[in-house]
Amino acid sequence: MSPREILVDNADLRFRPLKRSALENGYVATVRAIIRYGMTFYESPNPFHGAKPRYPATAAPRQSTEPLSSEQKNRIFRAGVESGLLDEALLPLVDDLTGRRLGLLVHEKLLKLPQMMQHWANCRMRFCLHLVSE
Repeated sequence: MSPREILVDNADLRFRPLKRSALENGYVATVRAIIRYGMTFYESPNPFHGAKPRYPATAAPRQSTEPLSSEQKNRIFRAGVESGLLDEALLPLVDDLTGRRLGLLVHEKLLKLPQMMQHWANCRMRFCLHLVSE
């Protein structure tokens, strides 16, 4: 379907609209960055100088997030331990240490957890060697 057909098909808003923050910080910010790169690369003036984006009134308002409760973290920790995988068991602990959102950690753990574990092991070993040398 074309974008126009998709909009017409969802005129009754049976599919939830995007949040305004997703429009502003996601889509529009990405398009702006691409346009600015093109302007710099092609040494072109800003074609949108003075233009202000308008967002639809149907855009859902921002939804504030709240931190996970200790009960939720314990449930996630238990599930991780039961899986038998170290990275899944450590996920709630890494969340507390880094202060990052859990959703971001789930995405990043596949990429960075081995390096983080190696770093922690190195730090622990240096600390233990320091204690032994004293």
